[in-house]
Parts: sequence; structure tokens; C-alpha cells
Amino acid sequence: MARLQSSKYDFSCAKFTLHLTQQENMKTAMATCANSGFHDWIASGYLKIISSQIFFSTHPGQTRLVKKNNSFEMI
Repeated sequence: MARLQSSKYDFSCAKFTLHLTQQENMKTAMATCANSGFHDWIASGYLKIISSQIFFSTHPGQTRLVKKNNSFEMI
């Protein structure tokens, strides 16, 4: 399964780096796919789990997942 390694999430053959920013009260997080063969819907599922723990307690109902090129952005 998933292995937490500092800020990198390693999902068997695909690596995601979660970048947390301090701008706008941490409303934005970027996760970049390092493996182009990793399916977007799987990536989206993991990001929703990660982001729900980070954002929903602070900004309930104000965050959404947006895909831009090969990255996902929580706004």
C-alpha cells in the first residue's frame, strides 16, 4: 500500500509529491504525478483522502480538486 516518506507518497510504481503552501491560509495544495502511466482517477482518490484531513476541518465545503495538465490543485 502507501508508504509515507517525509512529504512524498509512494504508491507502488508511482510517486506523488504533496506540496503544501502557506498562501491563503493553506487553501492550495499541489500534487505532481512523477509517473505518467498512473491513472488520474486513482490519483484523484488519494488526493481527496489526503486533502480531506488537511482542508475540510479548516475550510468545510470550500475546497475542490482541479486538474491542470499533469498536476492536481486543491482550491
